Amino acid sequence: MLAIGYNVGGWRRDTSFYDLLAAEARFCTFVGIAQGKLPQESWFALGRLLTTAGGGPVLVSWSGSMFEYLMPLLVMPTYENSLLDQTYKQLWPDR
Repeated sequence: MLAIGYNVGGWRRDTSFYDLLAAEARFCTFVGIAQGKLPQESWFALGRLLTTAGGGPVLVSWSGSMFEYLMPLLVMPTYENSLLDQTYKQLWPDR
């Protein structure tokens, strides 16, 4: 999991973390793995919480913003019938 911040005064990482697949954490994890700074297993540690929107299942993002869902698509592929692909089709059916 990726820490959100660091408490300089306390010399420790913040207790909050960022680990959802449907957010920028996916991009950070992808880059970290590509650079050899994170193990490949990190990809499978990303959270895949589901909820319902528009009558179908969608992955939950941290704040539900369009930016979180769509920004990683600028540089990363998505694959047909994956959880991410199903989420995009459910949230933005005209895409």
